[in-house]
Amino acid sequence: MSSTTRTTFLAMAAASASVIFVLSVDLSETQILYMVSYQALVKDSVSGTRNYIIKPSVIASRLAELIAAERLIAKIDKVNVAIADAATHDAMIMVRRVKLGGTPHILLSDDGILALQWQRGEYGVALLFAGDGVASISFRRPGQFYAENGIDVPIYDDLPASFNEALAAMLV
Repeated sequence: MSSTTRTTFLAMAAASASVIFVLSVDLSETQILYMVSYQALVKDSVSGTRNYIIKPSVIASRLAELIAAERLIAKIDKVNVAIADAATHDAMIMVRRVKLGGTPHILLSDDGILALQWQRGEYGVALLFAGDGVASISFRRPGQFYAENGIDVPIYDDLPASFNEALAAMLV
């Protein structure tokens, strides 16, 4: 099997079972298998295209879908792919477990760090994942920047009330 496979992902919306996004990107087979569990793998005998059909129960939340999509298209330095995969894994675990809402900015740096940022005006909250099983939380307030504060929380712990309150204010 070649190291890169041209792949088409179809993600099905939970309620309507309609296609919500189609991505066609070059990925290694291990990246594909790491990122998603798939129900069916269909190989088109003419084109050789592998179609991974992702059922709603696999992804479980819109935000998790967006994180998975961002990881699939992100340009990561080869030496940092393992960090990016681990950071994505950590983010998806936390997002599913605590049922985070909204549509944050999703950023995946070329060194593998994944950030979720919700912002409204001068207020914001961000979660940073470095693939070490910890989420770093930062807040943005008038007169205070993200880099001036932070709280580290293991991905299996509850998020602090200060995060939940700040996020609720963004989602109003």
